[in-house]
Amino acid sequence: MTNSVLEVFSKPEFFYDLTIHTAAVFITALLAFVAWLIKNAYEGYTNEIKLLVKIEVYLSKDRAALIDNRDSFGKWLGCLKESRAYTGAIYSYASQEIDFYNISNLDLLNMLNSLTYKLQRFEIDINHNFTEYRNGVNKFFESKDLKADGWENFNKNLLEQLENLQESFNEAIEETESTLAFLRVYKKQIRWSVFRPLKFLNTPIFPYISHKAVEEELKVIQK
Repeated sequence: MTNSVLEVFSKPEFFYDLTIHTAAVFITALLAFVAWLIKNAYEGYTNEIKLLVKIEVYLSKDRAALIDNRDSFGKWLGCLKESRAYTGAIYSYASQEIDFYNISNLDLLNMLNSLTYKLQRFEIDINHNFTEYRNGVNKFFESKDLKADGWENFNKNLLEQLENLQESFNEAIEETESTLAFLRVYKKQIRWSVFRPLKFLNTPIFPYISHKAVEEELKVIQK
């Protein structure tokens, strides 16, 4: 029996069959691994597209809120100059609610990080001053010893603090528009790239965002 077994192992056909079987198993495993990589890469690609669409909507809302707040802020300053009570409102910014860390473009990620932080700080400063103003107005009108000069000084002092913030609205709007323009160009770039799902290879496929394309998109936004 031992001789029979040795004869089987010594036959060239045995090693040929073993080699074919091993190669088949290896190729099957390799194909399964590649299919898994492509599947996960494509899911990441589609999720990034969905995230970019969501952020685009939120940035558009932020831009509209900034423009409305700039107009309201201007009216508020006008009331302070004339010592009149202001009863308007300040709107919040939507992009602060988004987790955008799954974006693969580092330039866009840095732009969104910077913009979100600035909008958060800006909103805190405006809301703080607006809350202080409302509290001050309530105290003055509830006071039995309301004096005209005291009311005028209150408005004058606050006006001096707030005038420095007026230009900040224009800067925030410009940065929001620039970020939105860059995002739109990037979204178009990866949406129409059939190679983009292969980014798991760590190869920068179509990595360059044209400055001219961003400028053209910015003009469309500012119309």
